[in-house]
Amino acid sequence: MASRPKPPEIPQFPAKATDPRACVLVLLAGEAGVRLGEMVALEWRDIDFAKRQLCVQRSPRKDQVASPKGGRLWYVPLTARLAAALHEQSTFTGPRVLYQDDGAPLSAAVVQQQTLSTAKPVDMWA
Repeated sequence: MASRPKPPEIPQFPAKATDPRACVLVLLAGEAGVRLGEMVALEWRDIDFAKRQLCVQRSPRKDQVASPKGGRLWYVPLTARLAAALHEQSTFTGPRVLYQDDGAPLSAAVVQQQTLSTAKPVDMWA
């Protein structure tokens, strides 16, 4: 299976973050290299805490779930911070990892807005 190069660590994050969902979003993007659509489609069954990896195997396409970009699934090792952040999110009972406050699944637009609004005030690149 294909794998992506590991992105650099995000040094200041999530120590300064307050929203656990935002923490997961930024770590999925920054430490795991998961794309916006892949985050939206990520399900709990894709995460193997014992093996410390997640499998990216779906992405939304025009109101349907399809294969990720490139058409192949890929595996990502879980960093300690990402695994801890995901454990905090694991109290939700739906199949998807990420939900809005009202219980609806996140859209790519919502993920992008939340990620940007979290990263800016944290100044994680300082």
